Amino acid sequence: MGAAGYGSFIKVLRAWLGKDDMEGFLSEARTMARLEHPHIVKVLDCGVEQNIPFLVMSYAPNGTLRQRHPEGLPLPPTIILPYVQQVASAFCVMIDGLIAPAPFKHETRELFWKLYRHRW
Repeated sequence: MGAAGYGSFIKVLRAWLGKDDMEGFLSEARTMARLEHPHIVKVLDCGVEQNIPFLVMSYAPNGTLRQRHPEGLPLPPTIILPYVQQVASAFCVMIDGLIAPAPFKHETRELFWKLYRHRW
């Protein structure tokens, strides 16, 4: 993986990893780094320093859903449904990038593609 450049940030995870957990974290982070999709924040690098894991990710300039839609305010379907389609599309890419049993992969991917393609 490459080094962080302009437009990136470091996310320090609130976890302390033991030796066995470190390799699992790094393996999962490397899998995430291979994912390419406009609705998935890109993982640029990862590591563990003093047993604390971190990810270097591309900066997402539009903020979070919590910032855009404060908690407690109801949202109409015209706002929610595009998010559902974006998430479904991103999940399809994530499922393709994961090592999972073929039946799980196929059934789950089909479900998300149906959500993505559905015209609400």
